[in-house]
Amino acid sequence: MTGWHVPGDVLTVFATDPVALDHVTAASVESHVIGCGMCRAAIAAEADTAVLERSWQAVADVVDRPRRGVVERVLGRLMPAETARLVAATPALQAVWLGAVAAMIAGAVAVSRTTGSPALFLVLAPLVPLAGVAAAFRPETDPGGEAGAAAPMAAGGLLLRRAEAVVIMSVIVLGTGSAALPGVEARAAAWLLPALFLTIGSMAASTWVGPRRAVAAAATLWLSALAAVSILDRTPRPVADSAVFAASGQLALAALTAAAAVALVARRQHITCLEVR
Repeated sequence: MTGWHVPGDVLTVFATDPVALDHVTAASVESHVIGCGMCRAAIAAEADTAVLERSWQAVADVVDRPRRGVVERVLGRLMPAETARLVAATPALQAVWLGAVAAMIAGAVAVSRTTGSPALFLVLAPLVPLAGVAAAFRPETDPGGEAGAAAPMAAGGLLLRRAEAVVIMSVIVLGTGSAALPGVEARAAAWLLPALFLTIGSMAASTWVGPRRAVAAAATLWLSALAAVSILDRTPRPVADSAVFAASGQLALAALTAAAAVALVARRQHITCLEVR
């Protein structure tokens, strides 16, 4: 190390307003202070600690900030970034959950292709978005934690956004499965109206009895209705050919879905499910 050091006035400018130096001088000073403890100490004495702290915090914030996942990036195109992060934190939108749903649907499709009947798929499909809604209403498994509870929006608004995102993702996965069913026809989409009725109906019912009971009741209602129709049917037929999936059953489900939607809109201010009852 030579006896040369950066002049004091240059060090002061470098420490307090480095952009005021030309590029050559700034680069020379930076190269010198890397190996000169005396000049580094002089810079430390001149530097504004408040500015340094703000600079470091800005760097640390970027480094520590979680990366946006695929779901969050997609949601970010449809809603504000802050809301997208809270919605994407829904357990039913995490990769593990979506992977489990995809695996279950793939299994149902495989069974349907083996048996030549979409019965198992049609029975299970409406329960998938219902299970996702149940997960969206469970705060104890929420990765967003207190951020969701402290969000500057009504709890019901956040939960409805989460439920909507879950239903959309579930429909996408189920729609893909429907295309792989044997002999693709209109009946392959007969699960859609039951799924909408169960999810919207359970959210509306949750304003009276709480989400856990509402989801359990909706699932029980669905399975019981299928069993009852099979028992009461005078002409024994496969589940996939039952009245529930026929035109008359689909019309009835459409009417029930509309009624559930009206009830949900009327009762939306009562959605306070951050505390599961």
